[in-house]
Amino acid sequence: MNNKLLFFLLSIFSISLASASLYITLPKSEYLAGENVSITILLESQQYSSGNLVVDIIPNKIPGTIQESYFRQINLYPGQMEAISYYLPVSENDYPGRYDVTGRFTSTNLTLIMQNTTYFSVVGTKNYFNLDLQTCLDVYCSVKSKVFLKTEGIYLDYSSGIENPLIKATLTYPDGAKKQIELPTSIKAEQIGTHEIEVTASKEGYKTITKKELFGVIEKPVEFPLISGKPEITNIMETEIIPKGDLVLVSLIAFIVILIVIVVSIIYFLIKKNETYGSIEVQSA
Repeated sequence: MNNKLLFFLLSIFSISLASASLYITLPKSEYLAGENVSITILLESQQYSSGNLVVDIIPNKIPGTIQESYFRQINLYPGQMEAISYYLPVSENDYPGRYDVTGRFTSTNLTLIMQNTTYFSVVGTKNYFNLDLQTCLDVYCSVKSKVFLKTEGIYLDYSSGIENPLIKATLTYPDGAKKQIELPTSIKAEQIGTHEIEVTASKEGYKTITKKELFGVIEKPVEFPLISGKPEITNIMETEIIPKGDLVLVSLIAFIVILIVIVVSIIYFLIKKNETYGSIEVQSA
């Protein structure tokens, strides 16, 4: 009996889902810079439904510049089709590639009622590549560092996901002097302070990228005194926070205050004791 009831409920749920439809239409699949992606969402239901339409547009792979979300509250009536249009501009700054468009219609309590996904592609714009600046202690950049000792060799390099990009690099010294350098290269740490390297990388068909990196030069390593491999802890008692003469005076004053408190307490106790005895004698008389 329970199995029959479960089958009946599942059948009703299936019919309810089948009676609701969500379609996403695009006039074309590829778009150039300067064009608008025209997205139309069609919603249809065979029963009254009140809920939220959420449309997400995200890149199929990273990186991607287009990332939009559209939200609207909608009431669907039986046999009525609702059409919602959304326009998305494409610019030269948008990376080429596929972008997924997902539409979801949920109830007011966020239960998913229907969902659909399609996609479009941006073409004709310039691609993107990664640029990673490296400051190292050796020519192979097996040990990277941001801090170097004076007179130490500093090896400057970069990595990217493309072959032979055009590199322009400028090194700014702590005193403000600038120098054009080539990468990879090595320099000798002569000026103490913060150095900045700025690199611009470009290649035909790709977007131009500019990155900056800071590194420092110090006189000598920072040393911490150690005892048995542990940082030395200064004995607070050995540190003369209060001069010895003043320390004796403070101790004497503290002793006198404590002595006064003890004497006052004894006198108070004796007075209370006498009052108690006097009361007893009066009652006896």
